[in-house]
Amino acid sequence: MALNSKFKTSFEDFEIHLYKTLSNEEFDNLTDINNFKNRVKITAFLEFINFETRNDFINSNQDEEIRYMKEFLKLPIVLVEAPYVWFEKISDIEFIISIHGNHQFYLCLDSETSKFEINENKLPLNKLTGKDVKIGLIDSGIDQSHRDLSNKIIKIYNVSGEQNGDFNGHGTFLAGVIAGVSPEAGIIDIKVFNKEGKATVAEILEALDLVLLSDINENFPDIIVFGCADWLFDKESLIARYCKLLIQCNISIVTPTGNFGPDLGNMGSLGGNPNVLTVGAINKENKVPFFSGRSKDIDLVLPGKDITSSISSEHIIGTPLKHELKHIKLSGTSISAATAGGMLALLKESNPNLTPLHLYKLIKSTAKNLSLLDSSQGKGKPQLNKITRKNLLKKFSTYTFSSIVKIASVFGGGIFILFLMMFYLINILFPGS
Repeated sequence: MALNSKFKTSFEDFEIHLYKTLSNEEFDNLTDINNFKNRVKITAFLEFINFETRNDFINSNQDEEIRYMKEFLKLPIVLVEAPYVWFEKISDIEFIISIHGNHQFYLCLDSETSKFEINENKLPLNKLTGKDVKIGLIDSGIDQSHRDLSNKIIKIYNVSGEQNGDFNGHGTFLAGVIAGVSPEAGIIDIKVFNKEGKATVAEILEALDLVLLSDINENFPDIIVFGCADWLFDKESLIARYCKLLIQCNISIVTPTGNFGPDLGNMGSLGGNPNVLTVGAINKENKVPFFSGRSKDIDLVLPGKDITSSISSEHIIGTPLKHELKHIKLSGTSISAATAGGMLALLKESNPNLTPLHLYKLIKSTAKNLSLLDSSQGKGKPQLNKITRKNLLKKFSTYTFSSIVKIASVFGGGIFILFLMMFYLINILFPGS
């Protein structure tokens, strides 16, 4: 049975699945694929029309061969472990709208070779520090005992299956980068990766469920930085769907391009999403290193090669180091994303009324063209010192001409329509007023 259109890119064809799990000899000698489909169990997401149909389906499809592993709270999806053939059979059910694989995400640091500094990006406006802005970091956890991060962690979400802390090193490094750019921002530790640097879509969605269900008045993030990316170029991914929910909650999102370069188009599934700021890496010479993902959908580039930041006391990345060391030099696009997250915090502090899309537009408007291919640099390297007080206090109109007409048609009345039209024109002609 061929996979129909409900199966998304992340759901692997069975032959691909077998090729990845069997030895070459076993694969070559396989004669009965259908028998294997009944025996081999996989995990995948089912997406339903609504929560009611999901719940009815689960209640009416109970079997010892089927295990419902996780029901998610913000979208009508469920993670299921079942024989491969079962997914093929149920795919024709009308109220199941899509089936996604539970693929892996990857941390974006490598190249291991004392404190992160980014002086050139400091705003000349009241010495902004990110005060009262909260940044969520999706990563491997954070070592709160590090002197650079003392009293900076304001909340922890942990779905990694490990205790709190960082036993991989990646999250602590990025937290140090964020703290270097926006030293007074509060950091929310969203731990999804274990000490081996492993996590799948399921852990990330579970963590985002917790974030979205938290009290908006109690350490609700203003910005979320993904320290990771997936080797899957699917713009219809479930995480992309969750990002839309985050934007609706006024949460800005930053993602790295991923360390999948240098081939064009090799960028994680969130890259280029209009709800997300996508950031690649440059080195000290303002050139794009080979590892940085390339795509026409890149927004910006920031330093990500040979950067020094905080090291976890449980350091695992790369070769063994002396425990008394507090800093380490690494490279990767996640460093660039963390830098961008810190920069957005500075802008958010300057004008808390800026929405995520306005923040993206503002930071991209400062970018310096590095005379590189657009697929490598996007708009270029942001220069926050180019932003004026007028830019920061500018009233960004969220109204379009068509939306004004629709509002006017609802209320009616010539004078009211004229008033709305004038309001629209004032916002366009005098945006800073």
